[in-house]
Amino acid sequence: MQVSLAAEFDGIFVGYLMACAWYGEFGTLEPHAVLESFGVHPDLEKQGAGRALLEHLVTNLSGLGPTTLRTEVDWKDLELVGFFHRAGFLPAPRRCLDLIWPSHPPGARLSPRGTTWSEPP
Repeated sequence: MQVSLAAEFDGIFVGYLMACAWYGEFGTLEPHAVLESFGVHPDLEKQGAGRALLEHLVTNLSGLGPTTLRTEVDWKDLELVGFFHRAGFLPAPRRCLDLIWPSHPPGARLSPRGTTWSEPP
C-alpha cells in the first residue's frame, strides 16, 4: 500500500511525504512501513509541518498493523537526523548495504568466494 501526503500553510504547499506499507522484506515477516520521501520547504522548516505529516502518516497506517516505520537518512545531515530523533526514531539494528552501480559490467560473474566481479566472457 502506498501513501502520499501533502502539507499546506495558508493555502500554499509547504511539504510532502511518500511512504508504503509492507508485510515482509529481507527475510522478515513483520509488517512495517517505509518512509521513502519526505520534505518541507526550507523557508518553513521548524513550523510543525514535518511533525504534522509524520503524525498523519502514523494515523493513516495504524490500521494496517505495522510494527516499525523505517527510513534512511544521510548521517551527515545532522539537522534531519535530529528531526527524526526528536520524532522518536532510533538507529536500526540492521545495516544497509549498497552495490554501487555499475561496479560490475552487465553479464559479469561473482568470484567463487564472492569477493570480486569478473569481466563478462
